[in-house]
Amino acid sequence: MRYFLASLIATGALTAVAPFAAISPASAQQSEAVLDSSPADLDRSLLRRDAELEARRVLSDFVECVIARNPRGLVEYLAATPNTPQAHRLGTRLVGGGRARASQCLNRGELRFVDSLLRGAVFEMLFRRDYTGRELPRFFDMRLASDTPVVPQDGNEEARRWNALNRFSNCVVRLDTQSARALILSDVNGNEETEAFGALQEDLNRCMYFGSELSFSRPLLRGIIAEALYMHAKAAFAQPGPMTLADISGEGR
Repeated sequence: MRYFLASLIATGALTAVAPFAAISPASAQQSEAVLDSSPADLDRSLLRRDAELEARRVLSDFVECVIARNPRGLVEYLAATPNTPQAHRLGTRLVGGGRARASQCLNRGELRFVDSLLRGAVFEMLFRRDYTGRELPRFFDMRLASDTPVVPQDGNEEARRWNALNRFSNCVVRLDTQSARALILSDVNGNEETEAFGALQEDLNRCMYFGSELSFSRPLLRGIIAEALYMHAKAAFAQPGPMTLADISGEGR
């Protein structure tokens, strides 16, 4: 299992396991920029050329807009366990379902999302905004609430699975904080991303026992490492604990 994971990362095979988000053309919607964050806009020519890369670019722009327009909605969304009915309901509201203000964050197209990948995109954007220019301390001895093993209630195995992912990514970030940082600051599908995954390969294998029965895609790995990196930096520089409105809005940073 460990060698298999390392081989997939080294060869880049993980890039095709799962798309970051799915984009489908739809009627255009008019929107105005708010708080220096404009709506995401789908480029059909790029979509035809590289659908996955364009989907990830649009999702990144979309998340930046949602952070500015609907921070309260994001706090609710991030408090839910990914890939559960509650998370899907809150995520659907974020991407334009119902009367959410975030529906103004996509000029063209419809965003079909996977909870865990949308979540990862949020934490990546927040880390880039808050900690790109800061020197990170050593996280090796730090412990977070997500390190505590979860005992599922009412048969909620998704909570156990996500907890295993959190513990796995916490382990990776503590073993090699700088390579994790380089990964999150790298361009998607670029040479720097490949180099960062290569630098993390040994640590991914060492931490695999936390998620030995889990499957991974490259976008999912990037997302859970982004969350772990952000939560460790937040605990070191700001306030440990669950995400708050101040964390999303960037107040006091």
